[in-house]
Amino acid sequence: MLKDKWALEAKVVQRTLEIAQKSDEIRLQAEEIKALMKLRDRNKDRTYELEIKNKALEEYAFINAHKLRAPLARILGLVHLMKKNDISEHERIYMDSVEKTVCSY
Repeated sequence: MLKDKWALEAKVVQRTLEIAQKSDEIRLQAEEIKALMKLRDRNKDRTYELEIKNKALEEYAFINAHKLRAPLARILGLVHLMKKNDISEHERIYMDSVEKTVCSY
């Protein structure tokens, strides 16, 4: 009977240790999950911030492209007018150079 009691106590101690170990594992997994959830939330916030900044940058680029396009179109128009007139070969070379430069933008 005493032998059975010791065997039962040994099983209880072993099972208690196993439960404590599983409990620690579960606690660590819960901490990892919380950390991952915080990281996910930070990533969502950062993605939202970057999307807003990207939209602002696109608008800035669009506005500035339009601001630049009008003066370049005027220059190109003047070059075409000048080329229609009687100009020297030397002046035509300059006008072609200006035209190529303006058209490259």
